[in-house]
Amino acid sequence: MKINFTQSFEFKNKENTVLVLLISEELAKKSKDGFLGKAKELYDFTGKSSQINLLATDGSLLVLAGIGAEKKFDNLSAQKTGGKIAAYLNANKIKDAVISFENEGEIAANIAFGIRLQNYRFNKYFNDKKEGKDVVLNSISLIAKDITKAKKHFAELELVVKNVFLTRDLVSEPSNELNPESYAAICKAIKVAGLQIEVLGEKEMTKLGMGSLLSVGQGSARE
Repeated sequence: MKINFTQSFEFKNKENTVLVLLISEELAKKSKDGFLGKAKELYDFTGKSSQINLLATDGSLLVLAGIGAEKKFDNLSAQKTGGKIAAYLNANKIKDAVISFENEGEIAANIAFGIRLQNYRFNKYFNDKKEGKDVVLNSISLIAKDITKAKKHFAELELVVKNVFLTRDLVSEPSNELNPESYAAICKAIKVAGLQIEVLGEKEMTKLGMGSLLSVGQGSARE
């Protein structure tokens, strides 16, 4: 999935593309007319962080996502909001979206971080990627005041994403694929400056008194 940061975006109503507006409780309370008035009428939309709705207006599709109180909308809240947006867009088969919100670069980066984490799928063993098993979302553009700051923070968070996904992959692998031997090989292949890896065999583990772990392993055909 492509993540893009921009200071402005000329939104054109393209097929399967929506504009996502992040709405605070304060903004929802002040606005009584227009699309927010329509959202209040249809969905009782108040800007709470649990609310997200699709709205058709003037020939365009809008997704309204509540963020709660403005003063409480921090990086962690931004990550959660990004996750909710990704889940909603995927569920509604929306491929491309633009997220509009008056924010600094760090908040935009954390929204993107939440989107990336939500878009994880472990479906490598599915012969037929059925509904709900595959990612539909293709690209996200986030409007931010400071693009340089947004890209810098997201580059750091993207490293976290990479390693979270590696961990999730390892946890999700079946035991006939991931065993002590194959896991050790994966660990050896991780080359990071300053990281030392030592693999213990049964003899080394016996010397260290790791009897409980060794007794569990006795039930396996693999060392």
